[in-house]
Amino acid sequence: MKLYFAYGSNMLKTQMRERCPQSRKAGVAQLSDWRWIIDANGFANVVPEAGAFVKGVLYEIGYDDEAALDLFEEVAAGTHGKRSLPMLFNGRTLIALCYVNSATTEGVAKPDYGQRLLSAFADAGFDKDYLEKNVSRFLPARAA
Repeated sequence: MKLYFAYGSNMLKTQMRERCPQSRKAGVAQLSDWRWIIDANGFANVVPEAGAFVKGVLYEIGYDDEAALDLFEEVAAGTHGKRSLPMLFNGRTLIALCYVNSATTEGVAKPDYGQRLLSAFADAGFDKDYLEKNVSRFLPARAA
């Protein structure tokens, strides 16, 4: 088993169950010195930024789950790269797999994706202050 940090729609339990049936949710983790954005393609991404942090869901995944994520995140095509990054989880620092897109230009979430994100944030139990400060400006008006 390997740790995987989801910060976009994969935080949604039902979506992860479909994509990665071996996965098991460990809980909410924090990625320090990175900032959450919606990139110009309309999807969640993280970009380095000192002092910032990203909340996400930490999963334990199996080999087949990682292969499925690689396909979904289009690793072979170069859409996302795989990074092993330190996460704060239950007071400990753990290393987890994180998919990062090289696109750093900010955009707005596609409407259907924005709705899935809102469901994922609710599913993870993120507080309203975190969402207003870090997420709301990236969502289409009808999703926010």
